[in-house]
Amino acid sequence: MQSACDETASYEEKIKAFQESRKWRGLSPSAFALGLLLATITLAFRFDIAFNLIIFLVTQAALLLRKKRPRARLYLPLLLLQLLLGCSLFFTGYYYHRPEGLGLSQSYWENSAWRNGLQLASRALAFGGLGIFFALTANGTALIQSFEQQLKLPRTLAYGVLAAWSILPKMKQEYGKVRMALRARGLEVSPWSPKVLKLMLVKAVRWSDHLAMAMRSKGFSEHGAVTHWRVFRWHFYDFLFIFGLPLLFALILFLRK
Repeated sequence: MQSACDETASYEEKIKAFQESRKWRGLSPSAFALGLLLATITLAFRFDIAFNLIIFLVTQAALLLRKKRPRARLYLPLLLLQLLLGCSLFFTGYYYHRPEGLGLSQSYWENSAWRNGLQLASRALAFGGLGIFFALTANGTALIQSFEQQLKLPRTLAYGVLAAWSILPKMKQEYGKVRMALRARGLEVSPWSPKVLKLMLVKAVRWSDHLAMAMRSKGFSEHGAVTHWRVFRWHFYDFLFIFGLPLLFALILFLRK
């Protein structure tokens, strides 16, 4: 009798441990996204060259100092694109700062051409730095699951995004197979040839039909109660990040007036 009770207690402990392991640990992806979004909006209320550049440098340093560093072939193109955008906006502000060229009042353009260009460039770098940091640190699947559970994203939309996400690697493989098949027939086609795109479109329609039938057969539906393998719950530190980061940015911008 005692042995049976011990086995029952052990089984209940295992069930409890399993349920705890399904809960998301740390900052919620929804809180992470909302906090960075509100912080970015806060930066838009004032031109501050030094603070914008600090935000950009801090976000990039945080990316490179993480244990799980971003892959160079993924990070470097994003960084170069962001720097190119910053340079473009700098020269735009530098060469077209005169009020007679833009139709603005003289009082708005009191600063020099250098300062005007740096204001535009630094703001783009700050926005882009926060965006790159979010894109390379957030878990895409967890983000959509968190939106669906915590922000009430429609279930159909969440399923559709996750399904499309899972199909992308297969589409890349099929794209290579289609081009190889056409080459085997003696047809040299460009990467954007209508022949390749037409075949890929047919395959995409077939995949969507098969995926829809598979999801229905497994009980996926928009209505009704469902369970989740990964469970997201709101915590105090989630709200602290959502409202604390924008307030910190606003306080710094206010003190730097």
